Amino acid sequence: MGKNSKLKKFWGLEAQHRFLDRFTQLVENGFSVAGALGVMQTMFKPQALQFMCSQCEAGLPFATGLEESGFEKRIVYMVRCNEENGSLLLGLQKAREFSVYYLKNRRELTQKLRYPLFLLGLMAFVLSAAYVFFIPHLEGFYDSFNLEGDPFAIRVMFVVMGAILSLAPLFGGIIFYFLNSKKERLFPFRLKFAQQLFSYYFASQWQMLLACGLPLKESLETILQFETVPLVRHAIIKVKAQLETGDALESVLGNSCYFTPYFKTVMCHALQIGCVPKELGLYTQMELKRLSGMLGQAFKVLQTGLLVAIGSMIALLYLSILQPVFDLVHIL
Repeated sequence: MGKNSKLKKFWGLEAQHRFLDRFTQLVENGFSVAGALGVMQTMFKPQALQFMCSQCEAGLPFATGLEESGFEKRIVYMVRCNEENGSLLLGLQKAREFSVYYLKNRRELTQKLRYPLFLLGLMAFVLSAAYVFFIPHLEGFYDSFNLEGDPFAIRVMFVVMGAILSLAPLFGGIIFYFLNSKKERLFPFRLKFAQQLFSYYFASQWQMLLACGLPLKESLETILQFETVPLVRHAIIKVKAQLETGDALESVLGNSCYFTPYFKTVMCHALQIGCVPKELGLYTQMELKRLSGMLGQAFKVLQTGLLVAIGSMIALLYLSILQPVFDLVHIL
């Protein structure tokens, strides 16, 4: 158990992608699984591949070694499905494509979030430091000039800034609560942006399983094996239950509050022409570009607001220090 835990820590998403990329190339060039693993031992720690090698020598499926080593569940599923059908190479190729797609999305999201979060942290640090080290000495600073200063305005400014900063964790907590709730009425699915996020997430997961050759209904059951967010699981279970009662998929999706009208139109067209995986793939690509653009614009507004807030705070602190000077000039 402890050994597998260490393996899972070693095989992060970056390491999984590097392994799949090189291992798939070797298999494409005619290497056997055992031979490819031997080459991979020169690129990775032998201890990290020892378990896979032992599983291979024991005659167990290659997907089992990946699973026990802590590889991403959907990667393991792609490899296992194709390996059971006698096409390990095809499974490795699909898993490699998925790792590229997954890693790219995570990097883009991380890059978009990094700077706004840095500004929030910087603003919170400056605000806390000023409140702890500056405000308590402000009245003594005024007394040293024999003047009556009024720190009320700057105290109000600190309170307002603190309230604005507290909105970020509060908003995050509300989203976390909604996602862990099974009550769809609590989540604003009538809002266009919430529907866009859910439609994109659902389509990307569904398209990946359909690309592995699963039927439509069976792929929904498989999504539930991977999904951990309670609200998303509840939505999928609801769709699946309606299908089991005999309702048409087109009707179920059309009457659902979770999906955008655009997604419903795409699915209606895809079901009519019988190209659901292809249409879902095109839809996810277009929606990813659209959502990335929307997030980029939102983060630009947030960054500008935070910079203005930080600049205003510094200016008010500077003016509060200069207040005695202005009062002395007025007295003279």
